Amino acid sequence: MKITPVILAGGSGTRLWPISREDQPKQFLPLINSKSLFQDTVLRFQDTELYRDPVIVGNEIHRFLIQNQLKEIDRESHEIILEPIGKNTAPALTLASMRILKLIEGYSDDEVILVLPSDHYIGDSHKFGNSIKSALKLAQLDYIVTFGIQPNKPEIGYGYIRKGQEIKSHYNSLKIVKGRKKEPSVLNDLASFEIDEFVEKPSKQIAETYMSSGKYFWNSGIFMMKASIWIQAITTFNQGVFDQCEKSILSGSKDGIFYRPNKKEFERCESIAIDYAVMEKIGTSKQKKLSADNNFKSCVFNLDSEWSDVGSWIALANILHGADDSNVIRGDVYTDLTNNSIVIATNRMVATAGIENLVIVETGDAVLVAEKNSVQLVKNIVNRLKIEERTEHQKHLKIQRPWGSFEILESSKQYQVKKLLINPNSSISLQFHEHRSEHWVVVKGEVEVIKGDSKFVLKENQSTYVQKGEIHRLVNLSNELVEIIEVQTGLLIDEQDITRIKDDYQRQNI
Repeated sequence: MKITPVILAGGSGTRLWPISREDQPKQFLPLINSKSLFQDTVLRFQDTELYRDPVIVGNEIHRFLIQNQLKEIDRESHEIILEPIGKNTAPALTLASMRILKLIEGYSDDEVILVLPSDHYIGDSHKFGNSIKSALKLAQLDYIVTFGIQPNKPEIGYGYIRKGQEIKSHYNSLKIVKGRKKEPSVLNDLASFEIDEFVEKPSKQIAETYMSSGKYFWNSGIFMMKASIWIQAITTFNQGVFDQCEKSILSGSKDGIFYRPNKKEFERCESIAIDYAVMEKIGTSKQKKLSADNNFKSCVFNLDSEWSDVGSWIALANILHGADDSNVIRGDVYTDLTNNSIVIATNRMVATAGIENLVIVETGDAVLVAEKNSVQLVKNIVNRLKIEERTEHQKHLKIQRPWGSFEILESSKQYQVKKLLINPNSSISLQFHEHRSEHWVVVKGEVEVIKGDSKFVLKENQSTYVQKGEIHRLVNLSNELVEIIEVQTGLLIDEQDITRIKDDYQRQNI
């Protein structure tokens, strides 16, 4: 039996601001190596004997980012489900399960799914794969399996799971599976336990008692089960989520690899995590005694691998730390008498002197300076930026587009200077602007220009001018990246000032 990975790629990654932004959150950034966390997640499932192509649940605004990152690593997905708005993990998993069971050909009620976030770090893919293979046996026995991590420190940023009795002690209740005798040896080596309790993020003192007791796992947020079992569970314990997801799926639309649930129906869905919607209601020994409806089986399985949710700058630093230095340094950084600090530069040189226990992160439009013990407060800054309707929480100066990217070099109310990078064999939409004119200078490569009724080629060091209201398009017909400097002038400089006539990517707006 093969496993279908369900990759949840809709997070916003606010705690890694200012590098992580809404338009390009942490899962799509190369934070640890040359690949993004999302790409690393997809690449864990290259064993075609064990895994099907993944089903990915992401946000509508990241659709081309997801597609382009898959293309970069030469991987495919069975389907990309695009949420019109984020509603947390339980609705996302419900959407995916419905599509797998009802609408994707070749799948069955026994289909086992492995649901996991796209923004986690797994240190040893081989060990991870072995754990998944072992836990598959439990999922085939109708268990909902949650994966726990053996703690190596009293971490206050994670939820915990208190483990109960070992599953293998219940061999006698597992002897019959689909009419066949099940030998106890099948579950002989499984490091799996009943779930006694889910615990919220603890204080430092309580986390230390958890560590010393040896009875707790970190909650990884990774689950495995049959898709049909999840549908039964969400229907039993949260009928409202099931109903709204079903309405949004049945009235949704298919667009190539993308599937779009109905926006109006999905917006009515409750925003709730898998743990709260189902796991805490079926998993604990206490709930099993209280609930007459609790015919579901769940367990926590020891995930034997280095793991992190990369949920803060400290968590990232713990992964990146060099063996001989107390600092984590990235980019153009100079330090003197700097200890136990994180210094990251992405756009300019950063110099530090006589500091310790600080986090300093520089980007083109924002700089974060925080004490290491206070990095969890970054999300408060992001919330204030949203309330004040600023843009620094949402997008970088360099913005990804399906045809390439643009970077804002200089900006004011009446002009803006950009650097456009147009990918090989790609083009911007056929469009016009009501409020601005544009000047283009080609600095690398050559590009076909459509301007009004004319069509011509611009080469390096050549330029042209596009009037306000004039229909235009840039087309890169070559196999090389094209670089263009664009100067916009007018009484209103706004990215919303685009009227598209024809677009290769079916965009209605930016």
